[in-house]
Amino acid sequence: MSNNALLEQVRTAHRLLAAFYQRLHSNIRDLGAALDLNFYVWEPVYTARPTNLSTNPLERWQWDMLPAMASYFIFKTDCESKQVEVGHYMVEIKVDSDTGFDGKVQRGQQPDALNLATSVEQAESKLSVRVYAPTEELDLYWYHDIWRKCVGESVNQEPTLSDKYSIVSAQFEMNISDLMEEGALEQLIESTNALIMRVQEKVEATVV
Repeated sequence: MSNNALLEQVRTAHRLLAAFYQRLHSNIRDLGAALDLNFYVWEPVYTARPTNLSTNPLERWQWDMLPAMASYFIFKTDCESKQVEVGHYMVEIKVDSDTGFDGKVQRGQQPDALNLATSVEQAESKLSVRVYAPTEELDLYWYHDIWRKCVGESVNQEPTLSDKYSIVSAQFEMNISDLMEEGALEQLIESTNALIMRVQEKVEATVV
């Protein structure tokens, strides 16, 4: 392949990625709006954020330049960052567009983009939705004290009480390809709303 052909592929890839995230992020934004939630914070899953003005990006992982590839988008009910009370909750949308990349160091170096263990064909593109809700008033911050400590706990669609705090959590996941189908956004909204209701029911049962 000639250098010109290779760079043509790079330009095509950039444009396709921009179009993909324009559509995906629009769906995530619409999901939050439909559930009457406020955007709270976002964070890359495996990489650092792109460097700031005075940090040399040439000395960092180039994967850091692709934060949208795997990111958390967190929304919450209309409450203050430290207003952790029964009735309020936080919704995490995790985007993992290439499950073949896990951010782990390989032989002391950043992962080689052309030699990941999982091929492009074997990897998947996943979106998960997770809900966090307190069973009592807590003098904690939603992001620093709850999300960052509970995010690593394994949960499924059955609401579960956290081992760390009085927080009930549950999640579901889907292939991002399914989200591209007609009517998929409405189904995502319905599924997320149902998940919130199950979590809130678990909270009410725990409080009683």
